[in-house]
Amino acid sequence: MPSMRLRRQILPLFLMVLSPVILVTKAVADTLPVSECASEHSQRVERALAVKPPPIVRAIVIKGEPVFDPSRETLGDEILAGLNRLHWQTRESVIRPQLLFEVGSTLSPAALAESARLLRSRPYLMEASIKVRNPCESEVDVEVITHDAWSLTPRLALNRSGGNSKTG
Repeated sequence: MPSMRLRRQILPLFLMVLSPVILVTKAVADTLPVSECASEHSQRVERALAVKPPPIVRAIVIKGEPVFDPSRETLGDEILAGLNRLHWQTRESVIRPQLLFEVGSTLSPAALAESARLLRSRPYLMEASIKVRNPCESEVDVEVITHDAWSLTPRLALNRSGGNSKTG
């Protein structure tokens, strides 16, 4: 391996020999016409590489669906309406703090997916989904749809041990 002193002596000589070649090559390249196809291609590449900033959450709308949906249930509409009146709908003030995004924040697909997963894990919700409205714009509306679980579930327990039966 050449010593540092020898490298310092060779490098300027090497650059002196190559610099006219580099300058001539660059000058020739600058005078060559650029085809329209190449120019159009470079413009397409520049547009593809231009990254749009993530959209901002403009509004969050929380919709609570009734426990019993007449379109999905087979009981009469009056019975379902009565049962829905017995159930207290989960309030927006309970749902909103569980969302991992807020109005004015940048929209993150990971935050949307995790928020939906967190809501579905709650025992008082049967279903939860999150939809983005106006996804092509710089500001979007987020719709959170929840479907409450019926909170008054009757339980029947039977137990028999030692000849004694218990119900409850």
